[in-house]
Amino acid sequence: MDVRVSGYLSIYNDWDLLAPALRSAAPYLDELVVVDGAYSWMAELLRQMGRRPERSEQPVRDAIAAAGLPVRIIESVWANELEKRRAGYEACCGRYVLRLDADEILFVDEPKLERFLASGAAVAEMEMPTYIVPGFIHGSPDSAELPRQALLFDRTQVSAEEHLSHLWLVLTADRLAPAERRPVFPDPIAFNAHLTTWRTPRTAVQRALFYSLNWSRQHGVAWIEALRGRPLTDAAALTQHIPAAAFLEAMLSHRLVSGHVDTAGEPIRGTPLSPVQEEVLLPLHAQYEQSHLALNRRLRERPRRMIQTEPICLDLSGRASLEALASSGAISLDLFHRPRRAKAELRFMLPYPPWQARQPVPVTLRASGIRIDLSAVAEPEGFLRRVLVLDVSLESAYPIQTMQCVGS
Repeated sequence: MDVRVSGYLSIYNDWDLLAPALRSAAPYLDELVVVDGAYSWMAELLRQMGRRPERSEQPVRDAIAAAGLPVRIIESVWANELEKRRAGYEACCGRYVLRLDADEILFVDEPKLERFLASGAAVAEMEMPTYIVPGFIHGSPDSAELPRQALLFDRTQVSAEEHLSHLWLVLTADRLAPAERRPVFPDPIAFNAHLTTWRTPRTAVQRALFYSLNWSRQHGVAWIEALRGRPLTDAAALTQHIPAAAFLEAMLSHRLVSGHVDTAGEPIRGTPLSPVQEEVLLPLHAQYEQSHLALNRRLRERPRRMIQTEPICLDLSGRASLEALASSGAISLDLFHRPRRAKAELRFMLPYPPWQARQPVPVTLRASGIRIDLSAVAEPEGFLRRVLVLDVSLESAYPIQTMQCVGS
């Protein structure tokens, strides 16, 4: 059918997967509206990190330009994600609006798309499971269905406010106003390879920063006594206790950077994509693996800041990433202060029930650090991912400390 489709993209410093994500949607779009910028409650902290809160760094702009679409970019510092997505939707000129994200590769079912456009329905959905590794996805408890997310909206039927009620949004201190949900086309018109855990550390750290601070907007900062249990209205308050650059570096050990997914007992299954369709995903996963190998090697070369009492997560999925840290079957970490207590656990993601496994790992306390003995841990057969999770408490009460991997 001869219809005009606009796409809108809400973005801030998230570029690892952006170029292939935009390429996958470009054949179906007449224009792209980019809503760029961070949130007002993060702005001063970002400035102290050397970042411009109203505009992403150049790799984002390069990926957008490579899509080859007519583009309009709106730059601002936004109150929250709701305001940002409303602005993107309202700026679109086409009758239909396709919402885009930087970590999603679309595979559109064109016959179903045509049927949706002819149906008069207001909203079309896509299947959107989380990709674990090539060939495997995290589904849902109902084996007959994959998780769905709204993809395409008819602007003549769905307002900017109403479209928000169809989206998955991460809200804590913000509140979504009640809005009517419009009729949804019964069949998904696309499969979306959701690569949310495939970001490299250089952009995953931005995601970890957002999720950590967004949670703190409602609950406070548990590891800083003065901010504990008090909603954090402005993230810059952190810099009264720790330098901004130190906090950002500590986020490299956040679980969202390690790429581990807590499947909560839900199944991991084979992808419905064909090997030919999956070819576009293979270099993206290789990029992820190489980035964590480099991150682990750097931990041997120089100290990294950490937040004591917060879990430290290290991706050891690949054999090379494990060997970059482990010496003779163990990982030894030098710590700036004497450890008071520590525990470690390996978490495995499995393509068979129970879908995940957790194995405690022996830890020996030393005067200057800890030794984590991996030699006695039996690897589950065919595991997909492996992450080491550490909980460390030091004799010093200062929340930001340093760690460095050294020889056993």
